[in-house]
Amino acid sequence: MSLIERITYLLFPGNCSICGERVNGGDELCDKCKEEFIREAFTRCPICDKSVAGCYCGAGFSEHVKDEIGGKRFVSLTFYDKTAKNRICEKLIYRLKDRGEFASFFADELAREILSLFSRNGEDIKDWQTTYIPRSVAKFSEKGFDQSEEVAKRLANRLGIKFEKVFFRGAGGTVQKSLGREERRINAEESILPMKRHIRPEGKYIVFDDVITTGASMETAIKLLYFYGAAKVLPVSIAKNLPRKTMIDN
Repeated sequence: MSLIERITYLLFPGNCSICGERVNGGDELCDKCKEEFIREAFTRCPICDKSVAGCYCGAGFSEHVKDEIGGKRFVSLTFYDKTAKNRICEKLIYRLKDRGEFASFFADELAREILSLFSRNGEDIKDWQTTYIPRSVAKFSEKGFDQSEEVAKRLANRLGIKFEKVFFRGAGGTVQKSLGREERRINAEESILPMKRHIRPEGKYIVFDDVITTGASMETAIKLLYFYGAAKVLPVSIAKNLPRKTMIDN
């Protein structure tokens, strides 16, 4: 958003991008929709009966994180339920993926969670940097932007740390949502590639992905960072897929 657009937005409040209600200048969401998004974060997992903050069901990727921070191996704001029709979370994520909207909103929410976690556990945010898992080549060509890059850059800005692109997508990668669990794992391993000279030995990385479904992409990113010398890795996402009672394993 340009400076002129920001000034105009502040001087002339608009409407909530979700429900159409009037909002404060500079806000994309009204207070009611923000509150509903926060309330959704307390949705309970049908398997372990925990909220997303404590749920590790379907989070096999996190087993590859070597160092916990305050007992946590990843940070997600809420669950993602693709069958939901009226939840704010899914509406916001769809708009992020389709139009690049709400990147700043999600960056703000994640920054608060990360800073709170680090502050409670004596972790210095200045030692870290952000990166992200790139969108498939096909989706980037279709939409013209990478929503995860937009959020990760803003997140680095909110945290006051460096942003670095350390992965790229191979041209042969397939759009993940069209694949099953095992196919996703193979696709991620073959298409998410490291920019080796950009991975800092003994570096600490906050790795962003918008939605973690099977965790295949995040698992690949974690393994690559450790393989090329990273000291610590913290996966973060807007949402983790809501587990189902029919799940057989993680």
